[in-house]
Amino acid sequence: MKSGLYQTFHDLVEQGGEVGQRRPRIDGVQNVTGSRKYVDDMKLPNMLECKGVYSKHPHAKIKVDTSKAEAVPGVAAVITGKDFPHNLYQEYIPDHPCLAEGKVRYIGEWIAVVAAETLEIAQEAAELIDVQYEELPALLDPRDAMKPGAISIHDQFPDNIVPYTEDINRCQIRSGDVEKGFAEADHIFEHTFSVPVQEHAYLEPHAALAQMDDSGKLTVWSITQMPFFHAGDTAGALKLPLSKVRLIAQQSGGAFGGKNAPSLEPHVGLLAMKTKRPVKWAWTLEEEMQCWDTRHAYVMTHKTGVTKEGKITAKQIEAICDNGAYIIWGTMQMHKHGILGCGPYRVPNYHFDGYVVYTNKQPGGAMRGFGIAQATWASDAQMDIMARELGIDPLEFRLINCLKDGDLGQTGCRLRAVGIEQCLRKAAEMSGWQISV
Repeated sequence: MKSGLYQTFHDLVEQGGEVGQRRPRIDGVQNVTGSRKYVDDMKLPNMLECKGVYSKHPHAKIKVDTSKAEAVPGVAAVITGKDFPHNLYQEYIPDHPCLAEGKVRYIGEWIAVVAAETLEIAQEAAELIDVQYEELPALLDPRDAMKPGAISIHDQFPDNIVPYTEDINRCQIRSGDVEKGFAEADHIFEHTFSVPVQEHAYLEPHAALAQMDDSGKLTVWSITQMPFFHAGDTAGALKLPLSKVRLIAQQSGGAFGGKNAPSLEPHVGLLAMKTKRPVKWAWTLEEEMQCWDTRHAYVMTHKTGVTKEGKITAKQIEAICDNGAYIIWGTMQMHKHGILGCGPYRVPNYHFDGYVVYTNKQPGGAMRGFGIAQATWASDAQMDIMARELGIDPLEFRLINCLKDGDLGQTGCRLRAVGIEQCLRKAAEMSGWQISV
């Protein structure tokens, strides 16, 4: 039987019309001929170019002297954190300064930006900015950062763990009775998995261009994936009415989530306001990989109870997210991680604790189902291990436990249009994999 959602879609396809039909790419010709204009291709009259200054240490107090850079002929403006009317991005947890002020928390964190007549002058001036570092202990492993007595990366979070409520410092999910589930199991498996950070590696690094007109309205062209959200961030950092900020999302040369978070928009906006000229800041690939967010690294411990017939009875997960220096999307992706921690498998008794932990590394951010890829990889890696230990075919083991239409998810939602069993059986048929269930 096909689910209601699948049947509705199938009927629409059969009836013809737009559903199920290929549509021409309106930007296809420009993309394949290379004629599409990206932000870094844009040039406005009297435009200034930017270069940034980045932290050389993972954790340190800083003092910044920009006087030598400001004296370089051709330099129009230099900004540091103190120049922003409100030196914070307006994210879920406001911990992220537009430019580091008083302290840096990872190698590559932005400290200052120079706007000059040419890129070469901006680079020369940036190299003259004097940053004095007073190094602090660096926490590079989230498990070390969680230990009692570890130095605090942010004063408001002394244990380096992001709180979810006033009383709970972790993301929790509870369904069923996990102890009862383990008591019903014939075998209990426990494994710890870890995954590193992952770079998006899109072709176009971050870039933004800003111009303020005579009426005081700021226009920003950016590679953003979330123009309305980032317009608000820019307005907040610059203390402008939102009606005075227009953010135009330009063609993006790849993103995959890495252009979800606000980035260069407040900086070029502030420089345009200070200089009364258009200002562009475009990163190199080296700057992109050193300075911006990545997929989150994780350490995940899965404890799973299974009967001798191969039926999962319970699962308990502890997930520790290496969040890096600033939250950005850390708490949101941990919710996703917990909800899908069991993968596409039926687990009647589930206990999840997820910790989002600050470290002195690049912030973690959005990347293709952020939080989910790490969770499902660990789940399926353990499925293979358990199947081998139980002497059960790994595909059959999955078919025994896969979710079906009408099952409840781990947060109590009723699941519809679940296609995992059909997908597995079709893959087995096409590959010649013999199964008996």
